[in-house]
Amino acid sequence: MCSSRDCVWVNFDRTRKELGAGIREWRTRQHLTQEELAHAADLHVNALRSAEKGRGNPTLETLWKIATKLKVTVAQLHLGPARE
Repeated sequence: MCSSRDCVWVNFDRTRKELGAGIREWRTRQHLTQEELAHAADLHVNALRSAEKGRGNPTLETLWKIATKLKVTVAQLHLGPARE
């Protein structure tokens, strides 16, 4: 069993990984490379790579840019196409 603080971080890490997997699934479903999506969303490719790997803390603005270019909602990014 984890302490309350530890459990929050475990859930946070899992959520970031799920979000990253969702971004990757939507991107590949639309046959886009990381470079193409990053360019279309006006992001540095490293920011997109980091988000897809579940690292870092993408801002809401970054998530909105990605979702907009993929023509999905931010919530759908997290769910991914397979879990929608």
